[in-house]
Amino acid sequence: MIRVQIYLDSNHLNILDLLAAQTGTSRSQIIRKAVEAEGKKVTKTKKLQKNPLLAMAGFIKDGPKDLASNVDEIYTRKYHQRKGLY
Repeated sequence: MIRVQIYLDSNHLNILDLLAAQTGTSRSQIIRKAVEAEGKKVTKTKKLQKNPLLAMAGFIKDGPKDLASNVDEIYTRKYHQRKGLY
């Protein structure tokens, strides 16, 4: 790990000490967990912004539940029907 020094006002330090006492963990561990939790939020948001298809996922509520598993069959059947093979 890399050593990092931060400055906290007395309110933040009191909160940090209270959390450390209640959870039985160190100040450092609480700060690491907070940074990790915020990082996951930012990462998730950025991934959704980068990929518009991921951002749209789940917007249709009443669609078929097995669409993803049957997509090849659905498209193959429609193709064959258009060509008169099915």
